[in-house]
Amino acid sequence: MKKIIIVITVFIFWGNSYSQYISPGVRVGYDFSSHFTFGLKISFGIYNSGDFVNLTYGKKFAIGQKSTYANHNYIDLQLGKLTETLGNRKLQIFYGGGIGIIFYKNENMWHYSPRLTTFAGNFFFTTFDLNFIKWKKLEPDIGFQLVLPIPLGEKPSLGTGG
Repeated sequence: MKKIIIVITVFIFWGNSYSQYISPGVRVGYDFSSHFTFGLKISFGIYNSGDFVNLTYGKKFAIGQKSTYANHNYIDLQLGKLTETLGNRKLQIFYGGGIGIIFYKNENMWHYSPRLTTFAGNFFFTTFDLNFIKWKKLEPDIGFQLVLPIPLGEKPSLGTGG
């Protein structure tokens, strides 16, 4: 927990020269273990000249079935970029990836495993998550996520087009 507080503090101070944002989101997906998944997340980030970095906390649930691994929390450090505008196209696409950890409770004990994520979109994103359960089992999850980036402060838009 101390490490998380230190990262967030550095993030806030480093972000003073960049646009800062908060981005809540909701996600639905499929984990290839016969589970549909539902998730909620919140990201705190900084953005400058088409590049962004954020710290994301989320919670994912298996829909309709109880699953030890599918029901978990996660923390990611995510990096990404915004595409250039092309001709008359004003909508730009964010793309990127992240690395983090999942944590879940099984038999009254907390377990931790690494995870990777990739994403692309603008407000509506496609996502691909890969959880490394106890370093023995890969659990992929593909889905769609709706996010709402909210700028903090006076900096301009986050590239949502005209």
